[in-house]
Amino acid sequence: HTEISQLDSLEQFHERKTRVLLAQYPDSIAYETIPCLVECEAILSLWKRMKKESNLPSELLQYPMVWMSFACRDGAHLNDETKLTTLLKRLDELDPDASIIHGIGVNCCSFAHSE
Repeated sequence: HTEISQLDSLEQFHERKTRVLLAQYPDSIAYETIPCLVECEAILSLWKRMKKESNLPSELLQYPMVWMSFACRDGAHLNDETKLTTLLKRLDELDPDASIIHGIGVNCCSFAHSE
């Protein structure tokens, strides 16, 4: 239940901020310094749910490009120790046609891990 509760909590956290940003018709929205896989899953879950909602104008959900940057502990893992390969596989499972996430990156890691 902890992971489900954490997923719901993170989704609610991002929903409030995302809706405020969407009301301004941004060109893009970035979710940065994501330290764990469950937060990535929460953001994707939020966008999937919002795209299905009938009370939001479709242009709000189709216009912005969305990207995520992840905080990495080393050259192969997120801060929560999730392997980057696991993250990429999960992103592909949750958004196989890249209709939600248009780009990914890393931040908050040592230059030594940027090879």
